[in-house]
Amino acid sequence: MKRSDTYPLVPKSCGGKGLSAPMLLWPLEIPNLHIPVVAFLNRLLAGGWEFTPPATGEHRDKRTAAKLKATAAKPGWPDLILVSPNGRFRGLEFKRCGTGRHSPEQRAFHERARARGWPVATVDTIDAAVAVLSNWGCLTHAVQNGRQA
Repeated sequence: MKRSDTYPLVPKSCGGKGLSAPMLLWPLEIPNLHIPVVAFLNRLLAGGWEFTPPATGEHRDKRTAAKLKATAAKPGWPDLILVSPNGRFRGLEFKRCGTGRHSPEQRAFHERARARGWPVATVDTIDAAVAVLSNWGCLTHAVQNGRQA
């Protein structure tokens, strides 16, 4: 992939500035935050942390949706589940920049999670995701304004 085929981490349409010292770039065709955030975590996840994206998001064909439902996939769970070294759950929900809304199932899950003391956050830019992850202590280095602190 050539540099000209990529955008900085945060599209200008979302008011982002990208990382001033690019740690990674993402292809033009990626419409969401999943891939760049996971790539970011693969590079900077602090020791002892675990994460996984549950297979419950996105629109799927009826056959795949039926298989997921049969295997107990539950709607409303966050797009990325993180577990701290001491076993504490955290959930990160991704939304389209400026236009995403929670489904009723997502709102219900967030309420249940917060009632249990589980931190859950919703982000619509890479900058917001990095800020949340840094605040939770998930990263090997604090990241501020796109630079490792």
